[in-house]
Amino acid sequence: MIEAVVKNTAEQYVKFRKFDAVQRDVAKTLAAPILLIFCAVLFLLLQSVVMGIIMLVCGVAFPLVMLFSGILGGKRYVRNYPDYLETTSRYLFTPERIEVTVDKPKPVKVPVHYEELQAVYETRKNFYLYINAERCMILPKDCLTAGTSEQLTAMLRTALDPYRKYIRKHCA
Repeated sequence: MIEAVVKNTAEQYVKFRKFDAVQRDVAKTLAAPILLIFCAVLFLLLQSVVMGIIMLVCGVAFPLVMLFSGILGGKRYVRNYPDYLETTSRYLFTPERIEVTVDKPKPVKVPVHYEELQAVYETRKNFYLYINAERCMILPKDCLTAGTSEQLTAMLRTALDPYRKYIRKHCA
């Protein structure tokens, strides 16, 4: 068994929003600017210089807008729901499932089976366990109270392998 206790903070939530904006929307973040830059080059070569420049600027601005909207959305959420910061989550990893207990307003225990996880990312400091596209459990490695991050990685790999799901390393 591996255990972790996480006190939710505004800084942690904003970091998650940055990570999520880039990771979850990576196809939009990369494909749209590449397409716009390609079109801009075509317009510059064949048609209108003004239209080409407009599309080039849009191709560069689009990923920046997506990144900053994720950051600002995270800050707005924390400002609007300050009680989010008063929660503490406890995670108990077993070979069969993850038992998550949230302490606010009264303790609620929820079992999460490994087959329910949509994606798992590991960074230098955190694990991101996506239940779906909108819900993610953030587990900082320094919050492990029993076990190590290497043991948790090994347990997750073993548990996710039958479902053909894998831990994705991320440089963030």
